[in-house]
Amino acid sequence: MKFNIQATHIAPIYQQLKDGIEEMISNNSLTRGQVLPKASEIARINNIPESEVVRAYHELVIAGTLSKSQRKNLFGDNVVEYTIN
Repeated sequence: MKFNIQATHIAPIYQQLKDGIEEMISNNSLTRGQVLPKASEIARINNIPESEVVRAYHELVIAGTLSKSQRKNLFGDNVVEYTIN
């Protein structure tokens, strides 16, 4: 999932990402129940720090836009998923 993130933009990176996700939801590119990619994947694709993605996801959870759930994978590792509300 590629976003138009500009390092020189007045808005912080996490805010640009948050706005991008909200825009994708409003134009139905992302739909209710859809699971977003892992923060590490978004960070890698967009060449931004993973902490910025985690912050954007966290703020969207607080706003009620996303739901956060944790589960264990086949190897017993914790997996965090963010789903569109």
